[in-house]
Amino acid sequence: MLTQEEIDFFEREAVRYYANIVAAFSLPVKKAIEKCSSLPIKIIAPGHGIVWKKNPEKIIEDYVRYASYQQGPAKEEITLIWGSMYGMTEKAVDHAAKVLEDEGIKVHIHRVPETDWGTVLTSVWTSTGVVIAAPTYEYKLFPPMAAVLDEIGKKRAVNRKAFSFGSYGWSGGAQRELNAIMERNRANWNFLEPVEFKGRFEKKI
Repeated sequence: MLTQEEIDFFEREAVRYYANIVAAFSLPVKKAIEKCSSLPIKIIAPGHGIVWKKNPEKIIEDYVRYASYQQGPAKEEITLIWGSMYGMTEKAVDHAAKVLEDEGIKVHIHRVPETDWGTVLTSVWTSTGVVIAAPTYEYKLFPPMAAVLDEIGKKRAVNRKAFSFGSYGWSGGAQRELNAIMERNRANWNFLEPVEFKGRFEKKI
């Protein structure tokens, strides 16, 4: 018999597993659950995770919800993914996070590449809104951000509400690559008007 704390842990792991392994196959998941809906299911014994004996409907309902997150909307939360090279974008991130928190919005903040992809994918999968903050790097998007966004696209997390901003030195360009990633993956994210701003030189002693 598991404690509530242990059950909560496995539920968090279940959605992480779904977002990272099963997400791209959400349509087949829905169809499989529909086919099983008339069966007298007594036990769910997955290859990964705990065996559901007492209430197998719980994990089935969870998977129905996880699959629904693909097309959105998901939870009333925002994931803020950010990366910064020289601290200019980071300053704007601090301001954005404070504004969201002051509005009472639940925000999950992840820095790339420091935060592992699995955590970022899980957060985006369960969030309705996404904020992307990253600088321009040689006319393109900060490479760790480009990589994680491409992976999110492959998982088919579509129809998110999004906003992007970031700094640049002598020329922008990050937004063009971000747009290309979204188009390539047919993400259909609904973006607000992006903001690209010139970073300020700071002399450090």
